[in-house]
Amino acid sequence: MFLLNKRCFHPKYWALALVLALFWLLARLPASWQLALGRGLGRSLHACSSKIRHIVRANLRACFPDESDTENHQSARHACEELGMSIMETFRIWFRDSDAMLDGRVRWEGEAHLQALLEQDRGIIVIACHFGSVDVNGALLNKAKRGDRQLIGTFRDTDPVVTDFLHSVRGEFSDRMLSAMDQRGVVKALRKKSLVWYAPDIEVKTKTLPSCRLWVSQRQPRWPSPGLPRPLMPL
Repeated sequence: MFLLNKRCFHPKYWALALVLALFWLLARLPASWQLALGRGLGRSLHACSSKIRHIVRANLRACFPDESDTENHQSARHACEELGMSIMETFRIWFRDSDAMLDGRVRWEGEAHLQALLEQDRGIIVIACHFGSVDVNGALLNKAKRGDRQLIGTFRDTDPVVTDFLHSVRGEFSDRMLSAMDQRGVVKALRKKSLVWYAPDIEVKTKTLPSCRLWVSQRQPRWPSPGLPRPLMPL
């Protein structure tokens, strides 16, 4: 169990260990209790955090400009409730049997697209939207029919203890884990025809949009390259 990791006993990680212990206890509650707590958490976020409320309402207004202020408020409140419930579902994926949670409760839409890509006999990058249910999506992808293809999970490499934790929980539904910054490792996995499950991180501390520039040298394969697989699939 990750909480027995000796690194967690360092004073620097006592708060993290207590939080994870709380999450572990919450994952033991009946599913109906978890969802009720999740809805309550979402309502609290909507009521107490003006920043979250503003962001949610602004995004909804951009997507649904015809909604009235009352409808926008109701949609924002409902969205926060869904976020809270998805957080509780994530605890269940992390600390309980993910198969028991998913079996009979979810359905696939568009699985034919995945099967069509698998028939191309190339590696696949699966882009997962980083909503609250991102780990639920990863566990669900693990249940997809993919033959002998490996499912490679990714994580954001920051603190070593957090990295160990992500290895522990995401390793339950991934054949192998790679840092999202390990581009060489990702390319090697794709050349071996693996499925790379990539969940872009949400930037919450910066006010500017990060960007990157791609440089092509003589040592790198030019795009498109027949040897470099590149199908993408949203999840």
